[in-house]
Parts: sequence; C-alpha cells; structure tokens
Amino acid sequence: MRILGKWGLTAGTLVLLANPTWAQRPGGSGDPAGLGGGPILLLVPNVQDELKLTAEQIRSLPPTLSLVVNKAREEMKVLRDLPPHEQIKKQRELTRAMNDEAKKSLSMSADQSKRFDQIGLQQRSIEAFADPEVDAKIMLTGEQKAKIREFSNDALARSQEIIEGAGNDREEAIRKIRQLQRDLMEKAQTVLTDDQKATWKDLTGEPFEVRFERRR
Repeated sequence: MRILGKWGLTAGTLVLLANPTWAQRPGGSGDPAGLGGGPILLLVPNVQDELKLTAEQIRSLPPTLSLVVNKAREEMKVLRDLPPHEQIKKQRELTRAMNDEAKKSLSMSADQSKRFDQIGLQQRSIEAFADPEVDAKIMLTGEQKAKIREFSNDALARSQEIIEGAGNDREEAIRKIRQLQRDLMEKAQTVLTDDQKATWKDLTGEPFEVRFERRR
C-alpha cells in the first residue's frame, strides 16, 4: 500500500532507509506516520544529545515508544481505506499525537519539547509547508504553494530512482536523499518573503543533521 503522498515521499523515505529494524517490518516504517519527524527520532543518539535527554529519559524510551506506537497502530489500519489527501491529513494527526504523547510520557522540559518539534519539522523537509498548522504561521500565497508543490513533484521521480537504484547500499541512498532534501529546501526558500523566512527559521531553529548511528 502506498500511503506517502507527493509532499511526503522525500521526507519519509530518509527515516525508512536509515532504520533497518523498522524498514524490515511488514508495512513498517521508521516514521510510523510516513512523514518524517515522528517519535522514532528519539532513539537516534545525536538527537538525544541535542535534546539533552537525561539518563532516566533515555532508559524510558523503549517502553515509552512501544506504548505510543502500539496505541496508534489501530488508527493506522484505517489509512488504507482513505483517499490520498485524507491519508496525509490522518498521518499528520497521528504523528502529532504520538509526538505529544512521547513528550508527555518522558516529562520533557519546555526547551526539550521545542527543540524536538524543530528537528521534526526539519526532517519533514519541504512537506512541512503543506501542513495547515505551519501554513497558518507562514501564510503562503496560492502562487507560492503551487511553486513549492512543483518543486516537490519534480523531486518525486528522482527520489524514486534513488530508492530503486540503491540496492543494498543504504548509506549511499541516504546520502543522496539528504542532498535532495537540501536542494528542495533551498528552492523553497527562494519563493518565501523575508518575513516568511524569519518565521520558518523560528519554527525550525538552528539546522541539525540527524545521524543514524549507534551510540559508541
């Protein structure tokens, strides 16, 4: 079942490719909602370091995330019966609910919560501009939305080529998709006004690269 929409493919595939445990699960994804920036990012060591998670919070992660994902699993099952635009809307709602549940269960501080949200938006890349909550703050015009959608559509074929041509070389695929994401965001920035760029900067914070590596 293809539940990733045109806006979500490039953002979601990075997490999927980078996490072999989730990628090997039938119908699974490193981002359960398929849009990037889900609670699974909390398992990444350099994300934990950036958020300054305590030892107790890190110890609590496996059972916390298991509960959060299992709780959302039943709702995920209905996605296959929804039209594409409703799938994406539901995916966003599930991602937001899972993130909020994880932050609450881990008793994140205000700073930790804010930075986690910023990293999540960065991971979603250009898809984030299609999120109604983000759009309400940035206030894109119809022309800007059309242009950003055009950039996203142009990248669809390229991202699919990367995935299909990767074979077992996961690291090379991740490297290429990261670069594709960076290129997309640079293009998206060209259609924003200075005020919109400032708002986006506030929403996403300092640039951060998630590194899918085991903790030494």
